[in-house]
Amino acid sequence: MKNPSLTVNGQKLSLPVALKSGDFLEIEPAGDCVHYDDKGDLLARIRPAIKADWPVLKSGENAVEFDCEKPIGMSARAEVTVNTAGMPIGTPTSRSSIGWKCLAREYEMPRWITAREDAGHSWEISVRPGETARVELELSGGMDTPILTMNGQAFRFPVTLKAGHKLVCRDQRHWAVFDAKRAQVTEGELVAPLPILQSGSNRISFTCGAPDRALVKLVKVYEP
Repeated sequence: MKNPSLTVNGQKLSLPVALKSGDFLEIEPAGDCVHYDDKGDLLARIRPAIKADWPVLKSGENAVEFDCEKPIGMSARAEVTVNTAGMPIGTPTSRSSIGWKCLAREYEMPRWITAREDAGHSWEISVRPGETARVELELSGGMDTPILTMNGQAFRFPVTLKAGHKLVCRDQRHWAVFDAKRAQVTEGELVAPLPILQSGSNRISFTCGAPDRALVKLVKVYEP
């Protein structure tokens, strides 16, 4: 199908994209839209077209309508899942009753870098109030000389990753590259260790040369 659209309470959101069988789109409330294939691999990032304000769900019933340009000579089927976002519902659990020892590791959403985009990406990651966390890093896909910047401090990895390669840095300083068969290809050491993330918002950015379906994964490991 081509150019799917979603109308919520009269507010129409159009997506300029063609979907094959098995493809799916994820649209975030901030406006980010990502196109994946049936294996979950990123195909493209899309900016939805909208004539008015971003669709907002109201109290009570909401009218939702889906439409698209249907394929010729075939039936078109689509599954639409709508999630709500906003203020949490209910009473928050008190911090004293949460088993924080079981939540020592927090995985950030992976960040895709594609050749069709600018090779530089920036985002924020949050650390729990009153706590600090160190970072574990994993890079995969094709890329040249990746640079991770954390709160203004840049860390350069002097290496070229090929498709199927993976760079892993677990102890904030030493890193190693493995091939698709998990055999170590090379290793190295950062000039300075990755910094400890502080409570609140931390600014992260990533750049690399010749990105080929590059993927950035970060894990926050909370210190005891």
